[in-house]
Amino acid sequence: MFCCQLGTMNRQTRSWMYDRYKENGRGLKKVFENGVNEFIRFAQGQTRYADGSKIRCPCTECKNNKFVEGGEVCWHLYTHGFVENYYNWTAQGEPIEPELLPQNVG
Repeated sequence: MFCCQLGTMNRQTRSWMYDRYKENGRGLKKVFENGVNEFIRFAQGQTRYADGSKIRCPCTECKNNKFVEGGEVCWHLYTHGFVENYYNWTAQGEPIEPELLPQNVG
């Protein structure tokens, strides 16, 4: 299954990454599917951070330690979700944005 489509995803609106399921628990939310597609498109465009056609998988099982094909990354994210607090996609070549890092309060 190939699940990468073109689109745009603002870094400030990545709450979709941790909001996978529809309220009835049956199926994935469209915003999650679209976000995963955008993530894969972005990662595949960062050739310096890829291994040929493979990209790092940020699912809770792979934790950005494994390089896999985009379709498999899609499946992993649909099945397992993103590793915790991965709002800044640094392992895929995205520059660090301080405002996206978790803030210590108090």
